[in-house]
Amino acid sequence: MSYRSLFSTQGWVTFALLFLVTLTVVWSVQSADWTENSSLPLMVFAGLVTGVALAKVRLHGVILHVAAVGAGTLTTLWSAAQVVEARTLAQGVVEVAERLRLWLHAATSDGASTDLLPFSMGLMVLTWLLGYLCAWFTFRHGKIWVALLLAGTALLNTLSYLPHRNWSYFYLFLFFALLALAWRNISARQKAWRRDGIQDSSWLGGHALYDACLFGIAVIIMSTSLPTGLPAPSMLRRGYEYLRWPADELRGDFNRLFAGVPARKPLPYRIFDNTLPFQGAISLSDDVVFTLKSTRPSYWRVRSYPAYTSQGWVSGATQVVPMSKGPPQPDQELFQRRTAVVQEVELNFSPRVLAAAGIVRDADLALEVEIPAPLTYAISLARPASNGALPDDLRALAQRLRSLVAGQGTAFSVARLQAVLPKDLSFVGAKADARGLLQEVTVKRAGPATPDVLSLRSPKRLYSSDRYAITSSVSVATPQELRQAGEDYPAWVRDLYLQLPDTLPQRVEELADSLTAKAKTPYDKAVAISDYLHTLEYRLDIPAPAHDADGVDHLLFQVRAGYSDYFASAMAVMLRAVGVPGRVAAGYSFGEMDADGNVVVRDSNSHAWTEVYFPGYGWVEFEPTPGRELPTVVSGPRGTTPLGDNLGQGASGEDDPFDEGLGAFGLLGRASQGVDIPALLWWAALGTALSGVAAGFAFWTRGLLATPAAAEAVYRKMERMSLLAGLGPRTGQTPREYGRALSRQMPNLAHQVESVIETYSKARYDRRGVSESEQAGAREAWQAMRRKLLLRVLDRKL
Repeated sequence: MSYRSLFSTQGWVTFALLFLVTLTVVWSVQSADWTENSSLPLMVFAGLVTGVALAKVRLHGVILHVAAVGAGTLTTLWSAAQVVEARTLAQGVVEVAERLRLWLHAATSDGASTDLLPFSMGLMVLTWLLGYLCAWFTFRHGKIWVALLLAGTALLNTLSYLPHRNWSYFYLFLFFALLALAWRNISARQKAWRRDGIQDSSWLGGHALYDACLFGIAVIIMSTSLPTGLPAPSMLRRGYEYLRWPADELRGDFNRLFAGVPARKPLPYRIFDNTLPFQGAISLSDDVVFTLKSTRPSYWRVRSYPAYTSQGWVSGATQVVPMSKGPPQPDQELFQRRTAVVQEVELNFSPRVLAAAGIVRDADLALEVEIPAPLTYAISLARPASNGALPDDLRALAQRLRSLVAGQGTAFSVARLQAVLPKDLSFVGAKADARGLLQEVTVKRAGPATPDVLSLRSPKRLYSSDRYAITSSVSVATPQELRQAGEDYPAWVRDLYLQLPDTLPQRVEELADSLTAKAKTPYDKAVAISDYLHTLEYRLDIPAPAHDADGVDHLLFQVRAGYSDYFASAMAVMLRAVGVPGRVAAGYSFGEMDADGNVVVRDSNSHAWTEVYFPGYGWVEFEPTPGRELPTVVSGPRGTTPLGDNLGQGASGEDDPFDEGLGAFGLLGRASQGVDIPALLWWAALGTALSGVAAGFAFWTRGLLATPAAAEAVYRKMERMSLLAGLGPRTGQTPREYGRALSRQMPNLAHQVESVIETYSKARYDRRGVSESEQAGAREAWQAMRRKLLLRVLDRKL
């Protein structure tokens, strides 16, 4: 296609239809209202124009793509600068660059971002790229089917995140795609006819579009009548879950980097990743996550988060170690007033981390635990001012070490240094000046005797229908006991669970002080803050915090409404502000009981709550979310069904729940193991249809590729295949003229074509006929060329 043909009627119609096809994708994105996206139609139009302009430039494709990337970058920067509403274009570009820098920092540091600008720019880039590639493949290579495939893939991916009502855009896309295919097909035929001197009506293209419109309407009506939502057979679930894990990894990163993007459709199985960002509106599905039996109602924790940032919670530096099983050792830290809880869980999806109540003590399978990495501190003896960020006890240690160095000089060796370190600190390294005087000391804080578990996982991957049993301990301390716990927190607790970022607004701390002014104990402070949060509004459809705002401040002073992530965060942050260690736990609320006494936990039970540390009692759960209460032990039909009279027995009183056979799992309902006959019938019908299509295609290609014995039959095979590929012969051509034309179009087959033509001519016109060796040569030539001709046929048909 030349530039002249690009600006012909056929070229303009092709461009217009391609624009309508890509516009359906843009309209579907705009209907989601994820962010400000009024410039997307302009972006896809700019991409189409760029693709058309470069399609016929006689340069290498790589050079043209580089030029296209430059044009797309400038277009995107200009559009993004309009979004930030700066006074001048230059100021807009500077603000865009700064916000992208902050977003990239969050991306590379496991942080979170609520800034919608990077997401808006991503949509701009993708829509421009869609327009460019569609135009490139259509006008450079004449493959409009590639353009339609790209647009259809983009549309289906977008619609997978939107409610069913948005699928009208798919039918609109289908209609325009059929028109585009019909127009390109009739245009190619008219071009071939005119090349061959065949006259055709100037209205033929219009008639073709009219017929395509009628056919497209019929197809849309039929497609809307087909059954949807067919369930997949259970045999395919494991394969799907295996393939889903990499996508889950990306989904977790997407959630933290685009936390401000509101959800428009419930997505199955919430991902509890290393980051718990402050998001906007969320939507949870009713999919069952797992079912279980438990000796006590509880919240099912998946992950706890130690570190707070204004954009959300992060796990920070962690390490994964094997979990020690069995009873705790005598020297391990034991907490008072805790009771054991046995949970027997049957999974309904393949999780990355496992849910369990409280502190896990034992399990029937090998487990790994994620714990905070030991904290190391560099204590400067030469520059005291640089120690301001150290914990109080380390600043006191620094002052003592400076006094010792000043008094003893070089006699104060590393050996003497180690002797004066407290028991919870170990020596890591030291730096001295040229005289041998200590200048800096690095120490490591010892962790708790009982691992401070943040998450639990299996080294062996678990799938849906897999089961595990866990024994945990949960606190049953009374309010009076917790009031008497005191404030003698271990150093590792103070280091990890009292820290707050400098970006926390002062008014959050002032509110925490005012709420707890009359509270005398940490427990009373926790109750006062929780009671205040219960006066706010619970809502899922809240706006996300601004990109430079604090999430807790957003809840307390901006919207004064939110969901559990916000309320749990607000309580933990305000507790830290008044000197009480707290953290956020995320997982699932208790769930609901079914008729068989199983606890059914759904994705809609996703929840977050606050854990507060009390000396001697460990982590204790609090529920700050309005309208929610911690689960309690009740009797009757809505209570939990005990597994046995004591924790060492199963339901029969005889089976050990930690046996390899896990006989107690017979108590769990097995509804998921039923055979879905309608699903199997639908999949069987689909498989039969696909098998029929494959068999028909195989039969057709086998007939095309078969090698006949006679030279004349070989020639007819070659002639038929080249006709299907659009390579001739033309009307009136002799065999030799046809052979020369075919060789020019496929020069790599010139030798084989000449062999077939010569043998055919001799067999047809030479009275002596052809020898067996000549016939064999024609057959070998056909076998060498047939697959390449078939590829040309398929390329033309597609």
